[in-house]
Amino acid sequence: MITSGYQAKARRGCFIAVVGPSGAGKDTLMHRASDQAGFALARRVITKPPAATGEAFESVSKHEFIRRRQARCFALHWTAHGFDYAISAEIETDLAAGQHVLANLSRAVLPRLQEVFSPAGIILVTAPPEILAQRLTQRNRESRAQIESRLARASFQVDPSLSPVVVENSGDLGDAVTAFIAACHAVIGTRRIK
Repeated sequence: MITSGYQAKARRGCFIAVVGPSGAGKDTLMHRASDQAGFALARRVITKPPAATGEAFESVSKHEFIRRRQARCFALHWTAHGFDYAISAEIETDLAAGQHVLANLSRAVLPRLQEVFSPAGIILVTAPPEILAQRLTQRNRESRAQIESRLARASFQVDPSLSPVVVENSGDLGDAVTAFIAACHAVIGTRRIK
């Protein structure tokens, strides 16, 4: 038997930032893409109670969040809606192994994305204001004032120079999932390191 000492190096995975207004359906699309296409999901660390959202996240105290941030346990961190959010530095293990990772991020943190992750891309999930309002009301997690505040921020734009791929999520969920998975593959194809 003839063998060579050469082993192909795994290509680095792509970090895909999924952004968009509250109620656009980001988490739903991400979970479906994970189930159907095998994408990994970045679990966020957040300073709010675990029952506060339908999202699976690690709930920590403000004190613990600060301790981890100072210990450089986070790859990215930001503040939004009165809470602190982070992506653990442990995500590097999946990326180094060639796994493509989806992460629900704040649009405000996108300018730092390329500094932290390479390759990285952005998918912007959108829906019309009336659908956002309906979904936010149906999930029954915020007060009317909080919903109004989230809707006011829905028009926050992503810098076009960041080349986000846009996915409309206002109709059939199956169609939106198909479009989202196609968008993920498009991001991976244009951002892959050779």
